[in-house]
Amino acid sequence: MSSTVYTPDGSYQWYSDFGMEATETHGHNDEDLNLPPLAFEKPDGYTDNLVSITDSATNNIFKVEADGDVHVSEKITAKQATFSDGVELVGDGALGFLPEDAQGNPIPDRLFRFGRNDDIGDFTHEGDGIQLWGKINNNDCAVQMGILPQEPSISIRGFKNSGENYFEIRESNGDLKFAINEDGHILSSYIVDPSNAGDTYHASSVHTAESVYVGPARVSYNNGKLRFYTLKSN
Repeated sequence: MSSTVYTPDGSYQWYSDFGMEATETHGHNDEDLNLPPLAFEKPDGYTDNLVSITDSATNNIFKVEADGDVHVSEKITAKQATFSDGVELVGDGALGFLPEDAQGNPIPDRLFRFGRNDDIGDFTHEGDGIQLWGKINNNDCAVQMGILPQEPSISIRGFKNSGENYFEIRESNGDLKFAINEDGHILSSYIVDPSNAGDTYHASSVHTAESVYVGPARVSYNNGKLRFYTLKSN
């Protein structure tokens, strides 16, 4: 492996054959090894890479450019990262989340992703955007958000427990404003208070035989006749 160090007054290079170096055996007391941290000072006007690591075919593995930009060929692993000016995803880039159980093991059949569709071979880019997917009780449960005209803007697939909604909007105090429940019924605040219902216009509508209500009155169709009923006050 060859290494080069650049300084304001020139560059220095050395080469090592690992496993073939001459070795010297001697001891030091701990206080004798006072090694400073590695530090570089970039000369004025210097435009080449500050750090450059390549493989034997001169393919870049890691480099730090003169302006401080860092390039890594494969992957960065860290416990935490902070970005002050944002993160830009390009090409097949995506931001993903891999959930783990209490023992730190990845939970199988889970995908939480923002950016490129997980099927990067799909060059239509259908499915790009937000993808949330999991297999629960052997059922595919997913939420997809995209912008292409050939796909739904928001697509929901799966199942819900009894009493849970697929979609809902609530006020800040928690009162329900709008929801679509597990059976596909549309719920709104007018169910609790009919006075909350707004005016609607329909060119035509279809009802079951006993499903038209006007105030306390009910209009039904029984035995081939249209019938009118008045409901009890309670």
